[in-house]
Amino acid sequence: MGKNVRNRDGLWINANVFREEALHYEKYGYYCPYAWGSNGWIKYWQEQKRRCIEGYEVSGSKITGYHYFYLNFNKIKAIDYKTKKKVYRFPDFWDGDYNYFWALDIAEKGIKLKEYKKLRLDLKIKEEDLKGNKHLLLAKARRKGYSYKNAAIAACDYHTRKNSTTIIGSFDKKYAKDTYDKAYESINFIDSNTGFRKQRLSDKKSEYIRSGYIDTTTGINIAKGYLSEIVALTFMDNPDAARGKDANKVILEEMGTFPNAIDAFAAIEPSVKDGDIKTGIMIMYGTSSNKQSMTAPFKEMFYNPEIYDILAVENIWDESADGTYSGIFIPVYLNKPNYYDKKGNSDIKGAIESEKKEREKRKINSTALNNYITEYPFSPSEAFRSGNINIFPIDELQRQLKIVLTNKLYITKGQPVKLYYKDGIVRAKPILDLKTVEPIYFYKQKINNISGVPIIYEYPVENSPQGLYKIGYDPYAQDQSKSESLAAIYVYKTIEVNSYSRNMIVAQYVGRPPEADDANKIALMLAELYNTEVMHENMFLHVKNYFRNKKKLNRLAAQPDRVISKNIKHSSVSRIFGMHMNEQLKDAGEKYIKDWLTEVRDFDENNSPIFNIDFIYDAGLLEELINYNRKGNFDRVMALMQVMFQVQENIEQKYNNKEKISIFEEVNNYLNYKKYGL
Repeated sequence: MGKNVRNRDGLWINANVFREEALHYEKYGYYCPYAWGSNGWIKYWQEQKRRCIEGYEVSGSKITGYHYFYLNFNKIKAIDYKTKKKVYRFPDFWDGDYNYFWALDIAEKGIKLKEYKKLRLDLKIKEEDLKGNKHLLLAKARRKGYSYKNAAIAACDYHTRKNSTTIIGSFDKKYAKDTYDKAYESINFIDSNTGFRKQRLSDKKSEYIRSGYIDTTTGINIAKGYLSEIVALTFMDNPDAARGKDANKVILEEMGTFPNAIDAFAAIEPSVKDGDIKTGIMIMYGTSSNKQSMTAPFKEMFYNPEIYDILAVENIWDESADGTYSGIFIPVYLNKPNYYDKKGNSDIKGAIESEKKEREKRKINSTALNNYITEYPFSPSEAFRSGNINIFPIDELQRQLKIVLTNKLYITKGQPVKLYYKDGIVRAKPILDLKTVEPIYFYKQKINNISGVPIIYEYPVENSPQGLYKIGYDPYAQDQSKSESLAAIYVYKTIEVNSYSRNMIVAQYVGRPPEADDANKIALMLAELYNTEVMHENMFLHVKNYFRNKKKLNRLAAQPDRVISKNIKHSSVSRIFGMHMNEQLKDAGEKYIKDWLTEVRDFDENNSPIFNIDFIYDAGLLEELINYNRKGNFDRVMALMQVMFQVQENIEQKYNNKEKISIFEEVNNYLNYKKYGL
């Protein structure tokens, strides 16, 4: 690499060599020093066009054509460093933009491995995808200027690629309009100040612009010239807005606002394809939405780029995601205002510390904190968290998940077992050969056999007393539909005298066996093994029917009346066994789980608190708690919620008993006073 542009560590030391035309315009008010139409003028603009198409290299460092156009011919609204006010000026060179524009170039055209390595990108693109012909998907923190960058892409194609069509689309009109307006402003500036200027056949400021002119020499009006165009489309009222349109590029704004980004992608992709042949690419980007129903499809596409023919890059942002691929992510700390130098290098450490302080300010309000983190995330997992829906301590859960995955505690702490009866007593036999069974360790784990297997973290104490253990059970529907719902069962140990292990999950089962009664059988056997009762979500009657047929209704936990009465005024629900879940009880259940997760149970040798969360070894449960929302399938969370209802019922019962004893003592003292004159 050229020592005058970039140093050995990859830091930019003179990136202004890529924006000399912009600097010249800012100083003198014009680009070309030669007279309009002269040979010098023609050669100057031919060279500028070449750079906007092929890119520009100086001393071994190279930027792409779109990046060159963006830096030199596209003004943006940005901070003026002298006045500290926003003005229209040319963009700064940013290290983050260097990566983005190269990713776009590689997705569209491909690159040889040798040349790719020379670029020293911060993005690790999957080697197979270096061939190009891919779409591009980007998730980002807010206020990173991507509407300007993508407007520049549209304006560049309009001025340098004959017969090109760029579609700028969004679900909500305001997003497509915003980027289109920026592209339109860029075109006006270029047509007024450069040799790229084009005549216009159509000029609709809010939706459509086309270059060219009308030739009338034959007596017939014939459209001729460059014939490049930019079209703004909105899909809210017209899902088929792109049908029948061919495009070289489709830029989709704010994918997190599409009700179903996957369906939108499938409907729009034919615009850049002819049969199996790609004739263009789609550039999709956005921030996460607070509406989980909208964010989930965007998230699905981001984490599974290969399925949607999207350029795959190594996920270097999420903890414990080593070796996995995703779309491109732009974290809040990259090119954060006041945290990058004049040469375009991000001060990542300083930006992270600044953001941590911003988060600290919002800790008093969990909803405000969650919303802020979603919009200004460090990682994709933060961007796609459920905003104002998830009240669980996500940062702490992610920390514990990293520990569990790094040390494989889900394997070393848990023993898969086979449950069986011997002499009428339930036994648990360790399964040492896992070739015949597949434990479901992770949330949305993709395995062939989803029947699952029980896992024990701690075997029951001998002659365990009634009440020492609790079981929560979230069943699934009896039919064999295509639902992704699994059965989830958790065995929870409360407090045992002279035992360190307490308030923790000691056994679990997650799976979907061929018959729902197979899961019911596992729930019953775990109840007998740990001498306890099963609290279940009683929407599905097959659980109660199974226990009744086995003459084991005594192993079903009764409805927690105190918990229900506390959270639902004038409740008339009476189902005897289990819980009938509604929004009010889910509110309560979520709070109980949150309180349990963050409960301090001890202190380590450094006097740092140890929480219940530190004793969760189930990676799938941790993942579900991190991603939890009311709309998706979170079977493990719901099973844990059933446990928490039992624990809370016991707390309410003890409280009521103490209250009764206290009242009795007061009455007794009063009678003694009257009797003995005390």
